[in-house]
Amino acid sequence: MPQAVQEDQTVEYIITVQGIVGADWSDYLGGLTLSASERSAQPITTLSGPLIDQGALLGVLNNLYTLGFSILSVEHQYQHQSEVKNV
Repeated sequence: MPQAVQEDQTVEYIITVQGIVGADWSDYLGGLTLSASERSAQPITTLSGPLIDQGALLGVLNNLYTLGFSILSVEHQYQHQSEVKNV
């Protein structure tokens, strides 16, 4: 059974796609942080950060699909609000 998000938790998503997503697409992709690298000599981009809910996640995934990027992985991790760093 899926774990329910508690009131004092935030969910951070880590999405990996094939190709390079330009930093100017961050706002269009939920304000996630974009980081480009290579895996097996192939360019990849990792998008990471908090999203308000799974509807926002679906919006980001749909936008990536619309832009033509192949999604390699989607991960999530829960953090208690006391662990979240304010930037």
